[in-house]
Amino acid sequence: MLTFLRLLKTQTIHFIGWGLLPFSLLFFTLRILLFHLPSLRRAEVLILPEKINFGGTIQIPDFCRHLFPDRHVVFMTFREPSHNPVVPVIWHDVENVEFITLPRFVLDFNFRGRRAVIPRRRWHDPAARWILSRLACWLGNSPVLQTYAKIFKGAPPPEACLKALNEMLARTPRDIWADEWSGDIRYSMYFHLQRDLMLKKPSLPPELRATVEHALTRARGDRARVRLCGLYLKKRSSETSFAINSDGSSFETYLPAIRFLVSRGYQVLLTGDRPLVRSVAEEFEGMVVDSETLGLERHLWRTYVALHADIHIGDQGGGTMSAGLVTDRPTLGLNVFQFSSVCSNTWLYYKHAYDHEGNHISFSDVAGRYAFSIDVLSAFTIENNTADEILEATRDYVEEMENPGSSGIDHDLEDLWPPYSGFKLANAHLSPAYVRNYYKKRNIAAASRPLSKAS
Repeated sequence: MLTFLRLLKTQTIHFIGWGLLPFSLLFFTLRILLFHLPSLRRAEVLILPEKINFGGTIQIPDFCRHLFPDRHVVFMTFREPSHNPVVPVIWHDVENVEFITLPRFVLDFNFRGRRAVIPRRRWHDPAARWILSRLACWLGNSPVLQTYAKIFKGAPPPEACLKALNEMLARTPRDIWADEWSGDIRYSMYFHLQRDLMLKKPSLPPELRATVEHALTRARGDRARVRLCGLYLKKRSSETSFAINSDGSSFETYLPAIRFLVSRGYQVLLTGDRPLVRSVAEEFEGMVVDSETLGLERHLWRTYVALHADIHIGDQGGGTMSAGLVTDRPTLGLNVFQFSSVCSNTWLYYKHAYDHEGNHISFSDVAGRYAFSIDVLSAFTIENNTADEILEATRDYVEEMENPGSSGIDHDLEDLWPPYSGFKLANAHLSPAYVRNYYKKRNIAAASRPLSKAS
């Protein structure tokens, strides 16, 4: 009986969905014609909408404009609850990029903790994309039509990277992550293009920037010569093993680094998933703030911190990814895991990993057999960055930002990453603090490996 009732409920939902679909698509078409036809006519490259997470709204339009720097790019996306509604306006000053958020004219609600969309997206979204592609051809200038998959496959790797990749694929036996590397190189070409073709940076409109900066000035009072440090802290709500290992450290663990930053004249702009403790806010008298203490809308705050802080430190996650839009500002990535994760021009401090005998895994394994470590969590245990490590990494990063080129680079370790890795394509580096602590944990004296100066 229960099986029959479930089947009846499913069939009823499908029936309602099919009945609503023509009306949903009609209203979708009318919206395009009434509100977005001029954009459709301007489009030389049209990115058709699909379901994506927040990170996609950051990377996809930026990737596409690097693929087509001389064409007018129109990026369309369906509105999702996880999206930051401020993101479309960061392209206001980039003349050849338009960001358009489209509603689905559907029943969209939460039921027993789950999101329900009627008619289903698998029916609605392909039909909506087909309508858009037809309208672009009939009423526009026949733009180049792009899907998200096409964009991430659209940049050919550098010849040296492709040669090294093909040599690896031809070996017998191949590397354990051979197929993963083949896909990763396509994604990582985004970071390579960011460095290879420096385009105008996205930014908030002046009036929105002024709103945030006025609040920051009011909070810190009469302090002069203050610089801004974005600090993104990650905490996932899910309790899966991967989510736990993707968390950053506890808030208290960052406090020594925060005190160091304030002592160096930085106002610390906290964002992410860990709230600012009231006692900490009072201790620093306006030099450590978040959106709540300033009374600012949180989406505006997150966007400002990512794009307009002088320096940026963050755990692995959306806030760090957003900060990567500013390609000429190196960032410090903390608690990095999985090991292949990277953003453009980032100094990385990985989580330390140990085998079941308590031995720190070698960096050749970090850059090799455990690079894509999500599927092999049972092979080792993970240690979040400690307070001392975060402080040490922050000191090194601030020194590099204030004296560019002063940091030591351990080429012996960095060159263990293959040429086709994201690490190499993104011009990433290992935090000197990580290098020192790695050698200590491997019982190798840090002084035995002299470091060359950054160029």
